[in-house]
Amino acid sequence: MLARTTFTMRVVLRAVGCLYDLSGKFLSPVQIKGRSMYSQTAKLTSKWDQDLKDIDPELCVKIEEFFKELIEIQDKLKPMARAWVPREHDLKVLITSKDGSIEGYSATMHARSQCPTTKKYISNLATARNKLSSLDVGDNELSGMLLGGKMAEQTIKSIPDLPECIPFVFMGDSQCTAHTLNPAHLQVDRRRRNILVKLHRVFRRIHCTYPSSDILFVWAEASENPADLNSKSHKNLLEIVNGKFWRHGPPSFTADVFPPPSYKVYQGILLLHRTWDD
Repeated sequence: MLARTTFTMRVVLRAVGCLYDLSGKFLSPVQIKGRSMYSQTAKLTSKWDQDLKDIDPELCVKIEEFFKELIEIQDKLKPMARAWVPREHDLKVLITSKDGSIEGYSATMHARSQCPTTKKYISNLATARNKLSSLDVGDNELSGMLLGGKMAEQTIKSIPDLPECIPFVFMGDSQCTAHTLNPAHLQVDRRRRNILVKLHRVFRRIHCTYPSSDILFVWAEASENPADLNSKSHKNLLEIVNGKFWRHGPPSFTADVFPPPSYKVYQGILLLHRTWDD
């Protein structure tokens, strides 16, 4: 079927528009790649039905490979449990990961819970979001944290009977982004300053709504960050969306101690308190 397909901007948009996933749990890594493909196509031509082979044959080859991945995912995507916290498990931590790249930025949330009888921990993906962006990596890292904060705020509100003293962990692989949350580091650039103002407002609302819960900002290696999978285009999409790293996070999410010693932890309440008083 693909051999007879003429790849145009209309065809690409139709395929990307069909990637509907409200929670983002299933197709978020696929969506960011599809959006990137359409963005590259729109930069080449404004004509809906122009054959892309006549403009950029290399891009056309990439689009064809992406369509093959879509067909494979449609046939082989594994089901995922609807419940973030399995029956007879206790919710212990909500972990929001964020990442930024040259293509865009993203956020994911995993729910870490424990079985009272076996005392073992499990982690399940709750929701995921991503957006395409033309900003540089640093600004996208900062935007990813804002996206993660807003996503976490809405997700936490949707949890019925949320236990008290549940820590909210915000994890990233950029130490520079974590340091910019400190109000002592003034931002001259207006766009970055506006993002920081919105960030502080989001985390302040979360803290004021759930005062008994700690807010932790955590730095980890990029290999420990699940949001890396939906912040940029990757190959082997079927392997990603069916994989344990995407659906359950790194092994540290289910370890006996979290965050592990290899993570660098910033105390969020103390970090933001000075700005609230200003």
